[in-house]
Amino acid sequence: MKLFEIFEDKDTLELPDIKVGDEVKIGKWKNRKATVKGFKKDKKDNHPVLKTTKGDTKLFKPRITKIEEVKYDMTYDDLVRNFIHLWSTGDPWGDTVGTLFDVAIELYKRREGPPDEWDFQPGAAIEHYGSGPPKNFRRDPNEEGNEELRHADTETLERFGEMLREIETKLKAEGKDY
Repeated sequence: MKLFEIFEDKDTLELPDIKVGDEVKIGKWKNRKATVKGFKKDKKDNHPVLKTTKGDTKLFKPRITKIEEVKYDMTYDDLVRNFIHLWSTGDPWGDTVGTLFDVAIELYKRREGPPDEWDFQPGAAIEHYGSGPPKNFRRDPNEEGNEELRHADTETLERFGEMLREIETKLKAEGKDY
């Protein structure tokens, strides 16, 4: 049987059972024999790791997003504290509107979108996704953006966005917009 026949027209891949005592080949060229001593999950991505006689080795080289635990460790107070620091360093209007746009983009990328009353209009780079990014949408790790927003849950982002909208309204009323 040829390799392409095994994977042809299949939607999922069934992995072989791996048990303690099984032999695996590890290393750069997968030519070093090692015996499986146990299993664990890596702390960073929650991915399976084989404990072998030659040391620990990841079971999957690529990172599989759907088994990674999403860590929302950024609180509302953290976001506000970081925003106050940013806001105090220069351009209140630009920092407020820019951060509000970053929040809206983050909500949009989660396929939830910002609330309708925010009147968010996605830019041309995002607009071609239609009503939201496709299910297999992945961020470019080199992409610009506010990294801390990715670590806040949706409810926190919406609350933070509402605070930013209030600041935006006050700045407009004071004539500090441009």
